[in-house]
Amino acid sequence: MSLQDFIRETTIEINDALTSIEEKRNKLITDRYAADERIKRFGTEISAYKTREIECKDKLKKLNDNIRIINKEIEEIENKRRKYIEELTQCQDEIANSEKDKKTTEAKQIEINNKIKDNKREYDSYQRQLEEIEKERERIRSQEIFAKLRALKLYLEKVNNKIEEAFSGQEEQRSRFEALKSLKEARHVDPYIRELCEQRDEFQSILKKATVPGVITALQSELVKIENQLEARFPGALQAEAGGKISDKNNIEDLFYYCADNKYRILLPITPNIWKSIEEGNTGFKEELALRIAWCFAKSSGTIETKNDKFLLIDNFCYFEVHLDPQELEATMQLPGSSSLLFCLDKLPKDIEEALNNENPNS
Repeated sequence: MSLQDFIRETTIEINDALTSIEEKRNKLITDRYAADERIKRFGTEISAYKTREIECKDKLKKLNDNIRIINKEIEEIENKRRKYIEELTQCQDEIANSEKDKKTTEAKQIEINNKIKDNKREYDSYQRQLEEIEKERERIRSQEIFAKLRALKLYLEKVNNKIEEAFSGQEEQRSRFEALKSLKEARHVDPYIRELCEQRDEFQSILKKATVPGVITALQSELVKIENQLEARFPGALQAEAGGKISDKNNIEDLFYYCADNKYRILLPITPNIWKSIEEGNTGFKEELALRIAWCFAKSSGTIETKNDKFLLIDNFCYFEVHLDPQELEATMQLPGSSSLLFCLDKLPKDIEEALNNENPNS
């Protein structure tokens, strides 16, 4: 045996240990980099929250300044009112003490009448301003109602979009895993597929040990060609293999209800256009999803058996009107695979309920 043979024989365990240590080191470096990226992301989020805090403080300062200005105006008006009352009292006292002097009394009466006229003009001015303020108040109140209803509509649309994403995402993931299953089956029965898979395994094994950049590039190029052939035959299979198992987690979404005519109306995440499309007999992904939502509520309330409850379309909102307390309902919507979506029902905030009642007084 040569010296190199003795060295190789005596250091084989050490080389294996060094290889293992190097793999652990690379993994720790990767984990450390991921942790550093999370720290940066958290720092970005903190900066965003700090910016929002500064904006809120500025807005609060402006509001406080406006309040001080209004309070100052109120104080000035109150001072004027006290002044006028004092003047009026003084005039009345002078009239009582000037009964003997007719001319003086008449002069005082003229003076008082002039002041009354001035006050009347001011009163008329204040009255006009008050009427304008009342009109502005009603206009802003209408804007407030519209904004609250708009916010409610946007929230329901957000829930609807999340449900659509959950369905489409689960379907795509399911399709990829079906492709992976087909690939594994084909590997056992199709010689061509088996050869491609074995070549891919071999290239991946060699790549793990390669250290020369040129060799690594050439191996990766060949590996990509093989994987492209597999992907063409089984779309999404390799992505499913790298992505892990299908998620089985349960999702939770909040929905709201309010009382009307001794019944409960649950606001559904279904747009009026889709509901009208269903009534017209149209079918599609969005219509099917809306019917799934309606079905899970009808099933949870026992409507299928009792037929006591009903679905309503009032202006821009879809409702499920029930007799039972919605908090007693367990509305769960099955998603593709083994995951599900649970709807938690809470009472609608009072201000939004009032906005709905003002928008639909006869509904």
